[in-house]
Amino acid sequence: MPRLRTLLVLSRASNLPTVWSNCLAGWWLGGHASTRNLPLLFLGVTLLYVGGMYLNDAFDANFDRQHRKERPIARGEISAGAVSKLGMLWMAVGMASLFWIGNLTGLLGVALVFCILLYDFMHKLVTFSPLLMGACRFFVYPVAASVGGMGEFGQVITYNKVGNGWPVWCGLALALYVIGLSFIARRESARGPIRYWPLIFPR
Repeated sequence: MPRLRTLLVLSRASNLPTVWSNCLAGWWLGGHASTRNLPLLFLGVTLLYVGGMYLNDAFDANFDRQHRKERPIARGEISAGAVSKLGMLWMAVGMASLFWIGNLTGLLGVALVFCILLYDFMHKLVTFSPLLMGACRFFVYPVAASVGGMGEFGQVITYNKVGNGWPVWCGLALALYVIGLSFIARRESARGPIRYWPLIFPR
């Protein structure tokens, strides 16, 4: 049970329902043509999210040992190397799930993975990292929309809905919301006045 708790803490499992709701919304906006590939979509995006969270902790191991001693790696519950390997495993299986659905879904998944890895590597180094987090959430919508535009046998029947229209606009709206909250969250524990202008994004 302690090891299971460690793995759940690393994955930020409490946030997974928001990932699933994003998948469902993107799938519906993309055409909701068939439910055949929905399980693979949920599995793939979930594993990309969990893998990204694991790699986030692995990249932040030294920072957490100094500033966030309650995190699993900093507490010595699991090694950074093991977390990195598990993170890469989840990402690989997640990508395989998306490519199993189809090439379009897999290629959009590659863009999502790129944003996740860039965020994990850069978020402590640059001030605009909330933009990268917003991009991660944005790409969930096109990925899910590509699945919503597929028929029972994988044929793309509403391709135009993936690259324009509601999946993109709703994905952008979600990205702006995440960007605004992330800017505020980065400053909430810092000294000095908090700049509230990022709140215009969620509005």
